[in-house]
Amino acid sequence: MIQPKKKGVSKKSKKSWRKHVNIQDVDDFLDDKRLEERLGGPFENKKDEELFFVDTKPLSENELLSRKERSLRPLKCLEILKSTSSVQDPVIKRNRVRTREERRHPIRKRIYELNRARGILPKREVEASRQSLADIKKKKRLKKQSKTIKFVVDSWRDGNDDFEGQAWLLDDTVRHNLTNTRNLKVSVPRGVQKKKSVLPAIENPHPGISYNPSYGDHRDLLAKVAEDELKLQKEEEHIARVTTEIFSKVTPQEKEESWVKEMSQGLFPVENRKEETPEEIENEYKAINPPVDYKKKKTLKQKRKQREQKQAAVLRKQLKMEKRKIADIYKLRMLNNEVEVNEKKQANAREKKKALAEKKATEPKRLGPLKFTAPNIEFNPSTELKGNLRGIKPSGNLLTDRFYSLQKRNILPPNVKLNRYGLSLFVFKITYCYKLGSPLLQTRIETILVA
Repeated sequence: MIQPKKKGVSKKSKKSWRKHVNIQDVDDFLDDKRLEERLGGPFENKKDEELFFVDTKPLSENELLSRKERSLRPLKCLEILKSTSSVQDPVIKRNRVRTREERRHPIRKRIYELNRARGILPKREVEASRQSLADIKKKKRLKKQSKTIKFVVDSWRDGNDDFEGQAWLLDDTVRHNLTNTRNLKVSVPRGVQKKKSVLPAIENPHPGISYNPSYGDHRDLLAKVAEDELKLQKEEEHIARVTTEIFSKVTPQEKEESWVKEMSQGLFPVENRKEETPEEIENEYKAINPPVDYKKKKTLKQKRKQREQKQAAVLRKQLKMEKRKIADIYKLRMLNNEVEVNEKKQANAREKKKALAEKKATEPKRLGPLKFTAPNIEFNPSTELKGNLRGIKPSGNLLTDRFYSLQKRNILPPNVKLNRYGLSLFVFKITYCYKLGSPLLQTRIETILVA
């Protein structure tokens, strides 16, 4: 390869000379020399005995280091931080930062020693000694506990589900073990821990639902059902009033005429425009303050009158403020009455707010996109009450009731997915598993429904 010809550059100044002269080989040579000086001189001038040695006999037992002595030696990974240079430090005497004990004043040091001799110690030292004793006791207790633990549980036995309760296991480990043991991990819905409900797991039903209720309880139940039905009818009427009934009914011909009239607005402005008359031109809008000619400037008398009017206006304003202050003094009784009224309003508002918070504590929270809707109250008419369990007609569903209870207590989010039988998907699955499952699965389902 033909090397390109070097350009002729000027080297008349030191700057250009340093820029265009290559001294890399000189720098490398000087670096090697400095390295040899740090390592104790060049290797070519040293003897073999200084560079190598032959170990001919093993170390004796006295020469072997004990385990404690080896633990006090520096680590191998920190040996690189040591200085391997044979060059002496050019700065022999260096400043050293004194410790806190060395910086302490002699008088304060003497007071501290006297107090220590009397048994008076600072609070931080007392706390440190107390904490160290507590740590020692804790270590001893843990050692005793570790000695008493016996692993007698078979982790691979059939039907084992202890993997779910172990907090120290990773999610992947739990999933792997559950897969091998043929068990499923039950996922807890989000928001269960944050949005707990104060409602009990099983609420007492209304006494009017009984198969043999009293006349008053059954009448109260029917009144509650009628009230709920009236609310639904009122909501349906409101929706119809603000949607369907808000629009007036028109014939197709009237609709077309109104559309033509609306679409033709502003299409013919030139034909309908009238010509302006001279009177209308004279009655045009003019500015309130027309431009002033310099010849019509105010005289000294007019300026003085204007200044006096401004001063009089300021005095009137001040007198009005003074009169208002005097009037406020006589209004103290009325102001006290207003303060009392405001305090009563604030107290009532606080009570209402407290009552509202207590009411909201029993209401279900929003766990998903849908809002919880309470189911219809199950009841039997007066004609179907028999007075015994054999003749009464069964109503309601236990699984549906538990399903709505879980939603009401913020354990499950509300959903509207229904199967072909009209049941919720969750209720359908639980019913199917309960019927076809083992006694252990049935017991577990009952525990979940009552939880």
